[in-house]
Amino acid sequence: MTNKRRANVILAAVALVFVLAAVLRYFYPDHWWSELLFYMAEAGLVGGLADWYAVTALFRHPLGIPGKHTAIVPRNRAKLIDGVVTMVETQLLPPETLKEKLAQAPLVDIAISWVDSRFPPGMLARRSWKWLAGLMAQLDFNGAALSWDQKLKQLLERTDITPYAGKGLRWLLSHGNIHLLLNKLVNEASNLVASPEMRAAILKILEEEKDKQLNEGGTFAKFLKKAAFIFAEESDALNLNDAADAIHKDIQNFVEDLKRHDHELRTLLLRMLGELADDLNAQGTLSASLAQWKDDVLSRLSFAPSIEAILGSVKQKLDEELETLDEEKNREAVAKQWLALPEDVPSTAFRALREWTEQFAERFWAEFKEDAQKKEWVEGYIKSLLNKLVDSEHHLIGQIVRDTLNTFTEERLIAFIEDKVGEDLSRIRINGSLVGAGLGAILYLLLHGVYEPLLGALGV
Repeated sequence: MTNKRRANVILAAVALVFVLAAVLRYFYPDHWWSELLFYMAEAGLVGGLADWYAVTALFRHPLGIPGKHTAIVPRNRAKLIDGVVTMVETQLLPPETLKEKLAQAPLVDIAISWVDSRFPPGMLARRSWKWLAGLMAQLDFNGAALSWDQKLKQLLERTDITPYAGKGLRWLLSHGNIHLLLNKLVNEASNLVASPEMRAAILKILEEEKDKQLNEGGTFAKFLKKAAFIFAEESDALNLNDAADAIHKDIQNFVEDLKRHDHELRTLLLRMLGELADDLNAQGTLSASLAQWKDDVLSRLSFAPSIEAILGSVKQKLDEELETLDEEKNREAVAKQWLALPEDVPSTAFRALREWTEQFAERFWAEFKEDAQKKEWVEGYIKSLLNKLVDSEHHLIGQIVRDTLNTFTEERLIAFIEDKVGEDLSRIRINGSLVGAGLGAILYLLLHGVYEPLLGALGV
């Protein structure tokens, strides 16, 4: 039984006792016990009714009769809310108390225990990759392509590429990679020169030059040239097909000879490239020309399509990756899915990125838990950040309390307060009836045990 119901029962019992006491006093007016019972019942009933009225008047109009000093809580709703907010901000949760509790709390150890209990060994690494993949998949790649294109162009425009070009060329010359590049170029040229199309092109050039020579000069000169050409051709002194074969073979021999690293032309080219690298490093005469060339290229070039294509491919792979990383699948199932991926470059790259991310997460987490200095630094940083947050946003606590209480209807607010203090208020009502009855007994004893004998002794 709640105190409220107990108080109502006691008040009803006191009222019944009062009625009974009044009846007994009527029938037994000369008996002391009937008068004592009436005194006690009367005082208990008055005390119980007074406290019932006072407690009820806090929240409602007693008996439904409006009064100036009834329904105190609804009438003073704004003041009550202000008082609660002030109490919470200054008494229950002041900034100093919050900072003191934060200083006592081992936040990093709590976080480590929570993570270790929530993520079994190996799960944290897989979750780290899933979080990273999910974060990357949420990026706006289409918008990022244009933004990255502009930023890349701005970076290249501000950057003087001359020394980088010189250093790159010098590194290429110093490490011998230039010969590999030249060999590839010579091999490509050799394949091109050896093709039948090259001989046909040479023959076509010779025929065009023949026609040009035969059609130059006056009519008589043209006649003599054509006659001489016909004579040379008939006597086999001039044969364009043989000439084309000879030139074709000479070009092939020349290109084949270029494969030697000590060829004069290759040596000359390397020396000229070395001089070019030195000039670029010194930012000499070619610096301005290279800068102008860079600006011209950047004005016509757009990286956006390439960036968008790369990012689109990345997003597609991320979407596929997220589909394969179901949280409820066990480690073996996930491993089998990865092994089942086709051995293409994107899958290999993503598999390598995933493995690196998981290994890094596991290694970093293990090292972090053992590094007391690092944990202390993180603890201090978090607490410093939280202290600043308390100083700057402490008013939000009161605002939350105010907003919450403002959403309460009158009935809900009364029910909320009664739920918190109703039992104590009902105990006051109980005490009113019991204390009133006790005071009634004391008054009876004072009147009949002290006051009346005293008057009798004085002869009054």
